[in-house]
Amino acid sequence: MRVAESVVIEIDRNAGPGAAIDGRVRTAAALAKTAIIGTSSCLIDSDDNYDSRTFDEIHFKLKGLPRRSDEPPHPLAHLGEAASIALCAARKSQGETIIFLVNDGGASLVASHYGIPARHFGQVMAELICGGKFTSGDAFDIFAMANSVSGVPQDVAPLDAEALECQKSGESQVCTMCDSIAPMTAAGVEQG
Repeated sequence: MRVAESVVIEIDRNAGPGAAIDGRVRTAAALAKTAIIGTSSCLIDSDDNYDSRTFDEIHFKLKGLPRRSDEPPHPLAHLGEAASIALCAARKSQGETIIFLVNDGGASLVASHYGIPARHFGQVMAELICGGKFTSGDAFDIFAMANSVSGVPQDVAPLDAEALECQKSGESQVCTMCDSIAPMTAAGVEQG
């Protein structure tokens, strides 16, 4: 897993005790800092690894997307998403397989313009259930907690544990939910 350097900086800023943000966001940032970024399974991808013109183009597209009515304008809005998409585009051009993990529907739409497939946290949790890593009840509890901080768009968010249950059936043990995501990912289209 790779995380854009600018996202790490934002997480560090939000994890600090002096950050003027919602306590849930601060807690989530602190958890991300220790449980994900601070581990050897996560690489921090330098912001020097993408083309600045691509970044500017992506940032412009993100800033042009409609905002929620309760979302105030912010001078640093969309910088992390733009850096992440620009890094995905750079890595993809080098022949790497990329899947962009993002709960922001607008960012997944912009990423798709660059042929970058995206998945939201609910889709990842569903795959972990199919892999036997979680029960659907435990996964939904984790999803609900995370979703209260960084929300998956309502039209694609799982509504209950049953919506995350593995759909494996038949002798082939094919999961209709996970396998419906795989072809879309290969084609560079975000599953909604």
